[in-house]
Amino acid sequence: IEAACPLQTAAGNPWRWSEPNPALVGPVTVMYDYQRYRQPVEAEMTENSIKIFIPPDYTAGFNLTYENDTSPERYVLRSIEIRKPGWVAESAAQVLSHALEAVLMHESTTGDDSVWASVVVPLETEVGDSFDMISALLAGSNLPTKYGEREPMLVGGVEPLDLSAVFTNGTFLTYWTRLPTYCQGFT
Repeated sequence: IEAACPLQTAAGNPWRWSEPNPALVGPVTVMYDYQRYRQPVEAEMTENSIKIFIPPDYTAGFNLTYENDTSPERYVLRSIEIRKPGWVAESAAQVLSHALEAVLMHESTTGDDSVWASVVVPLETEVGDSFDMISALLAGSNLPTKYGEREPMLVGGVEPLDLSAVFTNGTFLTYWTRLPTYCQGFT
């Protein structure tokens, strides 16, 4: 199911990194639930990424619970986008050294506003036993190559998509802000 105006991630301005938000409230407890998934998913070539649509039968996401608050905020995974990271000006110091990143787009299911959370996961190439989301998605698949083209991914069924590995022993930098979108009523 797609919204009338599907949201897309963007890497942002090529000359600027995210800035810390002084209004960040902590500490926050994160509880995640990402089951292994083996069924095919649909991927579409967008202007800047490959967008993978999460089927309705795969319920995954995380809860955020703030200190002294008993009701958690629930975020449900809606899509994954594979893209290049933002550009960095020559004079700037590169903080992350990865060629690709995955953006896990989550929609809040608590509250009245349209609130989205994106988890940016650097995809690093290394030899050895490490999390490899790309291999699971690509096994037996053909990537879409033209704008708007759609292809099935995760069709091999050999290796499941295991997004819990993203969160296991992970370190996260958290920034909360409102971002403008081209969709009426969405920020």
